[in-house]
Amino acid sequence: REPRALRRTRGLTTRTDVAVPVRRVQAAILVTGWVRQRFGWHELRLQSLASDGEKERDHQVVPFAQLESIDPVLAEVAITRPDGDAAWQQSHRIIALGGLVGALGASVGGLVAVSFGQALGWFGPVLGVLIGATSLFGVRFHRWTDLGEQVAIRRGFWKPKLTLLPHASVQSVDLKSDFLLRPLGLATLVFGVPGGSSLASHEIPAIPIAAARELRVRILTARARA
Repeated sequence: REPRALRRTRGLTTRTDVAVPVRRVQAAILVTGWVRQRFGWHELRLQSLASDGEKERDHQVVPFAQLESIDPVLAEVAITRPDGDAAWQQSHRIIALGGLVGALGASVGGLVAVSFGQALGWFGPVLGVLIGATSLFGVRFHRWTDLGEQVAIRRGFWKPKLTLLPHASVQSVDLKSDFLLRPLGLATLVFGVPGGSSLASHEIPAIPIAAARELRVRILTARARA
């Protein structure tokens, strides 16, 4: 910790020394893996207005540590993790539709191959079942919660990711509702954050449209105050 920045040094044969200005940090992203999570190991990346090289747009400030070692770093940028009492809300199961369509395509393709005498075509339905089951199972890991001054977004099973996004960092909030979501009263919120992220865009998919509008108003109000 320096007076105005967090300083990170890494590398053996090629060493890099990066200073991340605290006031330019826009969001924090905690990344782990299915195995690493079982032992409590996580990686912390900070999204800021400056990029970390040509390919990385997030600053990896803690590559491998327990949460008790990551929390003090988050405190330096005024970001906190949700506690155990946080009220997580889940995205609608409609987000599994893409995977289910892919599963159907694999199954039909495999059966068509079988009808032409290709025994290997039976792998199609087997693969289809695996894809469909994975899509449905993965829905439960799309969650979000509003912590008052920031929103937390969880997603992923094999590589869980927790995005901690302060309301004041959000420059725009797009509310999207297509022909699938609209009849169900759902919408997707997409957050525009300066600096971008190498870990995809920040969004909350398929939530009740009333909750989406309420959250958008709170975030834009906080942005106006900032």
